[in-house]
Amino acid sequence: MGLALTASLKNYYHLDTVTDLSVNNVQNINFNPTNTSEIIARVRNESNKGLLEGGNIGTNSYASLIAGLRYQRSINPSLSYFGELEFSKMLGQIGFGPNNDKFMIVGFNTGVSYRFGGN
Repeated sequence: MGLALTASLKNYYHLDTVTDLSVNNVQNINFNPTNTSEIIARVRNESNKGLLEGGNIGTNSYASLIAGLRYQRSINPSLSYFGELEFSKMLGQIGFGPNNDKFMIVGFNTGVSYRFGGN
């Protein structure tokens, strides 16, 4: 079990349509214009900035709770192989990006680990 902090350094959002704008201001983007093309322009201009592009940490990062199971088998004292199943769920009420997306991820990892030096 663990906790991860994920940050976006460079962003690019592609918007085809805008629907269901139930609030006027989301993540510092004003959704009170006269037409949809103006909304799309505002989202592209105001949410395409990652941390290296002048964006702020609040809209470019999120925390996730991680839980997983790992099986590891030793081949010799320095070498082993493993397989792990991992589940990650984004924390908090605010989502990520212009749509306030919430992430839930299930992953399977496998690999070989090598121990340098020691017994």
